[in-house]
Parts: sequence; C-alpha cells; structure tokens
Amino acid sequence: MSIRRTMISIVSASLLIAPEASNLNAQVRNDVQATMQGFLEAFDNLDMPAFIAYFADDATFFNRPAPPPQTFPDRIEGKKEIQRVFQVAFDQIRARSGRTSAPFQNIQPQNLLVQQFDNVAIVTFHLGTDSVRGRRTFVLKKIGEDWKIEHLHASTFDISQQ
Repeated sequence: MSIRRTMISIVSASLLIAPEASNLNAQVRNDVQATMQGFLEAFDNLDMPAFIAYFADDATFFNRPAPPPQTFPDRIEGKKEIQRVFQVAFDQIRARSGRTSAPFQNIQPQNLLVQQFDNVAIVTFHLGTDSVRGRRTFVLKKIGEDWKIEHLHASTFDISQQ
C-alpha cells in the first residue's frame, strides 16, 4: 500500500472513530475565519483600536519597505511598533479615499485557506487584480479564548511585468 493511501486510510479512520474531533476542527476553522473577518472589517474601517486588538503583544510583520519618506524596516516587531506603522498607513488610506466615514477600504480575500495545527492556525489568501497581486499570510495562535495574530507577511507584485 502506498504512503498516500495509508495516510488517507488513517485520516478516514480517525474521522470515523472520533467524529467529535472533526467537529472540533470545524469549530476551530470557524473561529479562525470569524477572527479574520473581524480583523479585515476593522482594517476596512481603519478602526485602530479594533484592528490592533487582533495582534499578540510579541507579533511580527513582514512587508516590503514603504517608499520614502515613510521608510520602515522590512520586519516590524511588537504590537506597539505594528500600531505605529499601520497608523501612518491608515492616515494615508483615509486621505486617499476622500471619504469622511467608514468603510475606507473594501478588502476582498481570494482563495482563503485556513490550516490548523493544535493551537496555531495559518491563514493565506490573495488580493488584487489581474495585473497586481497581493499575497497575505497570517500565523495565529490561540491565546486564552482568542485567536491572535502572531505574524503577518504581506507581499504585492506586478503580474503584468512577468
């Protein structure tokens, strides 16, 4: 029997033997998706208190450097520093939007995938258009009753140049 077939048999058997485990995983997936939905809503609305509450205190953020004059390091460390960097971005987005009230953005995740490993979840999705593609990866950890963002990686690239 192939390794793949053995793994499928083991997974299938575990689902038959312990249906409550599969329900728990579905519940975790729902909880993580609800966390991401709340986070993205706070981001759309540029609601800093709600937005930053989704991050763990020791969170990290990877992003391409901002263009001058707002040059930030590639890796931002800690919730307070993440808040400082995103406040600049929020102010710029709010100014560019021309709106006086929320929502200021309309983030539409594409191909969202949630992977769960014990008390850690990885969420990935794409953003953008046919010419500009953004990729986002979130690492979330269960802390108490909440899922908190431990790491966010954001990259954007021009597809038309490839």
